[in-house]
Amino acid sequence: MHQANHFTFQPLQEVAILFLGIFATMMPALDWLQLNAGKLGHPTASFFYFGTGLLSSVLDNAPTYLSFLSAAFGSFIDPEVDHARATLDPLRGS
Repeated sequence: MHQANHFTFQPLQEVAILFLGIFATMMPALDWLQLNAGKLGHPTASFFYFGTGLLSSVLDNAPTYLSFLSAAFGSFIDPEVDHARATLDPLRGS
């Protein structure tokens, strides 16, 4: 049946390459957002709720999730505490 329909994995490969490109180009922006989100003010729960809905209407859910996760980390997590946790985790065996 696959041969009769001329089935190939080419479309799947194109989508995989596209998503790899999207996530690779998002990483610098997400890093910047995490570092500078605290300077943008303290967002409320409604900001995340409505912002997620707005971005999800034009983006796939995974980039939206990563964007707001980076914003939340940058807004609510002290970088020094996060760095200390990352340093201590290997020592604790976590």
